[in-house]
Amino acid sequence: MYTNNMKILLFIILVLNVYSNVSDQKINLEKDQWIGLGFFLAPYELNKIPKYYKQCYSNDRFFLKLPYNSYHHKILSAVKWHKDVLELKTESGEPIYCKQSSKGIIEELIFYKDLLHAKKKYINTTFWTKQNFMYVHDRKRRVKKYKTPRFQALKVKKVDLAPVHENHSIRIHLETEKGLPGFFDISYTGVNRVGEIEGLKEYFFLQDPRVVFGMNNDIFKHVINKNVVIGMTIEQVLLTIGKPKKFYQNNHNTTLLYYNKIQDNEIEYHFYKKRLTNIVDIADDEWNSDEFGEL
Repeated sequence: MYTNNMKILLFIILVLNVYSNVSDQKINLEKDQWIGLGFFLAPYELNKIPKYYKQCYSNDRFFLKLPYNSYHHKILSAVKWHKDVLELKTESGEPIYCKQSSKGIIEELIFYKDLLHAKKKYINTTFWTKQNFMYVHDRKRRVKKYKTPRFQALKVKKVDLAPVHENHSIRIHLETEKGLPGFFDISYTGVNRVGEIEGLKEYFFLQDPRVVFGMNNDIFKHVINKNVVIGMTIEQVLLTIGKPKKFYQNNHNTTLLYYNKIQDNEIEYHFYKKRLTNIVDIADDEWNSDEFGEL
């Protein structure tokens, strides 16, 4: 049987896991499982386009470099391994040889089904910001991080290959309600990548958070503005101001304690049957570590 403290701790962990929704699953294929798979030659960022691919060549001795502009976005089929070199062929039967890195991947190859699956799953859908940023290009085509409001709706306008990277395979092109463009790169399946699968979920809600957390428009506005109000549920308070420093559970009564750095004081949030009923400022000497559970 769980104690009351364990129950509320498990509940808080569950809510925060729904909020973060990060997967650490990876797909590591044995070399023989690569044979027959299709790959794209990945693009480079516009301001970093090379004259030749850096790890893929036109012959098995790496004398003939592969010209970038001629092979960009070509579909290749994996044919044979030569130790740490993968031989592939174009649709016309032309051989291409790519070196494997010490991490067991070839950064210039992207599993072609990543693009097909991501287009089918995400195109014309809407995401909502979770980590409050996306990426944009400045006037010099440099990648910059752009801050977004909490839970801002972003429409997926296009899905494309991500530029050469050991983690990312797919670039999701986004647009705000006001038409500001941006993008985000993810590791879609993990094939030939070392990053987390579906990394997009770490940064965005793929469903409207109002539906996920049962919020009406008024509560939703308070959560966006990080304003806790009477009547909120425990999970809505957690969504608004994050994890508490301590908590206390007694039957239907729950207390969450937070430290306010700006005002240098502690605040108690009192719940009855998981609904917020009272907010109380307390002094430092009123903390009682024997009564409160640590998180």
